Amino acid sequence: MILGSQLNAVRRVMLDAGFPNVSVHDNVVFFSSSETDPRVDFLRVDANTMQKLLANAVEIEIRGFALKVPAIRDQVEGLQQP
Repeated sequence: MILGSQLNAVRRVMLDAGFPNVSVHDNVVFFSSSETDPRVDFLRVDANTMQKLLANAVEIEIRGFALKVPAIRDQVEGLQQP
């Protein structure tokens, strides 16, 4: 998950990390390094949505980096108000 306004900075980081292939869409951006490697998907969100999704995010480790991933429930159910 990234702020939509941070796309260019994320693109540079991903390129430096060996992910030169990029496909940008309205709400998501896909990065890949080859046809066989796993694709990396980032949700593109605004600051308010980012704050809400981070509240229940799960921390994972990928290639030695700690990342926060939105909880599946938040993605499936959306950010509904109680």
